[in-house]
Amino acid sequence: MDGMSRYKSEQTAYSPLKKKYVPLWRLGTSTMTVTYFNPDTQTEDSETYNTDFIRYHLHYSDSHYPDRLHRLINEGRIVQYLDDMELKVSDAITRQVG
Repeated sequence: MDGMSRYKSEQTAYSPLKKKYVPLWRLGTSTMTVTYFNPDTQTEDSETYNTDFIRYHLHYSDSHYPDRLHRLINEGRIVQYLDDMELKVSDAITRQVG
Protein backbone atom coordinates (compact mmCIF):
# COMPACT_ATOMS: atom_id res chain seq x y z
CA MET A 1 0.00 0.00 0.00
CA ASP A 2 1.27 3.46 -0.80
CA GLY A 3 -0.65 5.28 1.91
CA MET A 4 -3.04 6.63 -0.70
CA SER A 5 -5.80 4.18 0.15
CA ARG A 6 -9.18 5.36 -0.94
CA TYR A 7 -12.18 3.75 0.58
CA LYS A 8 -15.40 3.83 -1.40
CA SER A 9 -18.92 2.86 -0.40
CA GLU A 10 -20.53 -0.02 -2.24
CA GLN A 11 -23.62 2.15 -2.60
CA THR A 12 -23.45 4.35 -5.70
CA ALA A 13 -25.56 6.97 -7.41
CA TYR A 14 -25.58 8.22 -10.99
CA SER A 15 -23.79 11.51 -11.53
CA PRO A 16 -24.98 13.25 -14.72
CA LEU A 17 -21.94 15.51 -14.48
CA LYS A 18 -19.49 12.62 -14.58
CA LYS A 19 -21.84 10.49 -16.69
CA LYS A 20 -21.21 7.46 -14.51
CA TYR A 21 -22.09 5.91 -11.19
CA VAL A 22 -20.06 7.29 -8.31
CA PRO A 23 -19.78 6.04 -4.72
CA LEU A 24 -21.94 7.92 -2.22
CA TRP A 25 -19.06 8.03 0.25
CA ARG A 26 -15.31 8.19 -0.33
CA LEU A 27 -12.43 8.46 2.09
CA GLY A 28 -8.90 9.50 1.18
CA THR A 29 -6.66 8.43 4.04
CA SER A 30 -3.68 10.51 2.90
CA THR A 31 -5.73 13.67 2.35
CA MET A 32 -7.91 12.89 5.39
CA THR A 33 -10.92 13.90 3.35
CA VAL A 34 -14.38 12.37 3.38
CA THR A 35 -16.46 13.11 0.29
CA TYR A 36 -20.21 12.60 0.11
CA PHE A 37 -22.10 12.66 -3.18
CA ASN A 38 -25.66 13.86 -2.63
CA PRO A 39 -27.86 12.21 -5.27
CA ASP A 40 -30.73 14.67 -4.66
CA THR A 41 -28.73 17.84 -5.28
CA GLN A 42 -26.10 16.22 -7.55
CA THR A 43 -23.40 17.90 -5.48
CA GLU A 44 -20.40 16.67 -3.58
CA ASP A 45 -19.65 17.73 -0.04
CA SER A 46 -16.19 17.28 1.41
CA GLU A 47 -15.05 17.25 5.00
CA THR A 48 -11.31 17.48 5.60
CA TYR A 49 -9.73 16.72 8.95
CA ASN A 50 -6.41 18.26 9.87
CA THR A 51 -5.55 17.12 13.37
CA ASP A 52 -2.52 14.88 13.90
CA PHE A 53 -4.69 12.57 15.95
CA ILE A 54 -7.10 11.87 13.09
CA ARG A 55 -4.17 11.46 10.68
CA TYR A 56 -2.58 8.91 13.01
CA HIS A 57 -5.88 7.15 13.63
CA LEU A 58 -6.73 6.87 9.93
CA HIS A 59 -3.30 5.48 9.06
CA TYR A 60 -3.48 3.06 11.96
CA SER A 61 -6.98 1.91 11.00
CA ASP A 62 -5.91 1.66 7.36
CA SER A 63 -3.09 -0.71 8.35
CA HIS A 64 -4.81 -2.73 11.06
CA TYR A 65 -8.58 -2.41 10.69
CA PRO A 66 -9.45 -1.74 7.03
CA ASP A 67 -12.67 -3.75 7.44
CA ARG A 68 -13.91 -1.35 10.09
CA LEU A 69 -13.21 1.65 7.85
CA HIS A 70 -15.03 -0.07 4.97
CA ARG A 71 -18.02 -0.72 7.22
CA LEU A 72 -18.15 2.89 8.45
CA ILE A 73 -17.99 4.11 4.85
CA ASN A 74 -20.65 1.67 3.65
CA GLU A 75 -22.98 2.63 6.50
CA GLY A 76 -22.39 6.35 5.88
CA ARG A 77 -21.19 6.79 9.46
CA ILE A 78 -17.58 7.80 8.81
CA VAL A 79 -18.06 11.56 9.37
CA GLN A 80 -19.94 11.03 12.62
CA TYR A 81 -17.29 8.54 13.74
CA LEU A 82 -14.39 10.94 13.06
CA ASP A 83 -16.27 13.94 14.51
CA ASP A 84 -17.01 12.00 17.71
CA MET A 85 -13.39 10.96 17.94
CA GLU A 86 -12.14 14.52 17.48
CA LEU A 87 -14.56 15.70 20.14
CA LYS A 88 -13.41 13.05 22.62
CA VAL A 89 -9.76 13.95 22.05
CA SER A 90 -10.30 17.71 22.45
CA ASP A 91 -12.35 17.03 25.61
CA ALA A 92 -9.53 14.89 27.00
CA ILE A 93 -6.95 17.58 26.20
CA THR A 94 -9.13 20.26 27.80
CA ARG A 95 -9.42 18.14 30.94
CA GLN A 96 -5.65 17.63 31.10
CA VAL A 97 -4.96 21.34 30.70
CA GLY A 98 -7.67 22.31 33.19
